[in-house]
Amino acid sequence: MSILGNLLTPEDCAKCQFCCSFRRCSLWETPVFSRDEIDKLQSKYAGVKFKQVKDGAYMIDVDDRYKTDDSEEEVFCAFNKGRGCIMDEDKKFECSAWPFRVMRKDGELVIAYCKDCRVFAKKSLEEIQSVLDNGLDEKLADYAKKFPPYIRDYRENYRVMKTLGKE
Repeated sequence: MSILGNLLTPEDCAKCQFCCSFRRCSLWETPVFSRDEIDKLQSKYAGVKFKQVKDGAYMIDVDDRYKTDDSEEEVFCAFNKGRGCIMDEDKKFECSAWPFRVMRKDGELVIAYCKDCRVFAKKSLEEIQSVLDNGLDEKLADYAKKFPPYIRDYRENYRVMKTLGKE
């Protein structure tokens, strides 16, 4: 079972792939990697490029995948070959936990989920909250503590589900 329980099945994700494609305005959503992770991945997945976004944090570089200047053009993550993620056991925790994310909002850390997730849009708040309450909130908080570049600034298309406290 996925870390999202029955909220999002691998089949749901494979059909949709929304979180695995990026318009230029959504590049901030690409997963963040450490240098050690990149070293491991580059030997296993040739051709995937990364760019440094801050000290010790790198993102997948998809800039050369765009074919037009259209800001609405979407390109798949370099680890998605059109049929879902190819990373298997190497898949990033933040990808497995999406649409949940730890974010900065008004000086505090919060757990929020992206309201743009088509599958989550069909779920009740109680169903979504129950997955957090069954341990996912602790996993998200621990991951953010161990790898602070994962934490992103709050965006309006997210819904806050839990406040973690001051950063």
